[in-house]
Amino acid sequence: MHLFDFGRAVLRHLWALMSCAIFTILGAYVFYADKSNRWALGATGILAVLCLLIACYLAWADEYKKVQKYLDDGPRLGLYIVSFFGRKEWQEQADSKNTPVHISIEHLGGRIPTDVRFDPIQSKKGTWTLCFGSESYVKPPVRLPLSYEIREKGANIDQRIIDHLGWGTFLLSFVNDTDPQPEQDEYLLTVRYKDGDAERTQVFKLVFDKTKFGFLSNTMHL
Repeated sequence: MHLFDFGRAVLRHLWALMSCAIFTILGAYVFYADKSNRWALGATGILAVLCLLIACYLAWADEYKKVQKYLDDGPRLGLYIVSFFGRKEWQEQADSKNTPVHISIEHLGGRIPTDVRFDPIQSKKGTWTLCFGSESYVKPPVRLPLSYEIREKGANIDQRIIDHLGWGTFLLSFVNDTDPQPEQDEYLLTVRYKDGDAERTQVFKLVFDKTKFGFLSNTMHL
């Protein structure tokens, strides 16, 4: 919690405490006990300080509950796609040795996943394999861009060819390795990671729209 947020939470609790009946009771006691103004001022100050301490504790307790809930939940990951659309745009990106689609992963909540790995994805006709790099962990608040490589019939491509053509050319070959129908190709991406000592998985659906010629941004979590 940032200092500003903490101060706002303290003020919220302090306002509630200062508005409660305790100061009314103190005023009634001062009146009936015939206490001096000095005594009343001192008692009010002490009570205000106690309210401030209680407000600080309540603000801390609120944040502690959030943290505990955060730590008690299993990891939840989100997958995000930013894609160019159009065959011409993809070809231009490939010719410039750029990638026409960027995929990133983000930690959405729960414990921090470690040893994050991705199952390879086969092109529809099986010629190409899309392989993502592994990550030691995924930690908020940053979306982590995923690195990738493409293999042809399971074999690594010569680095000199990659340097000459760029990965965008092979990614274009990957999405073209399909039949005209259906209008959309779906690829399942399985993410495997460790939650403490336990092995967990999440599966995302990547959808390539052949009409728009690009990956849709909605990566459904299955």
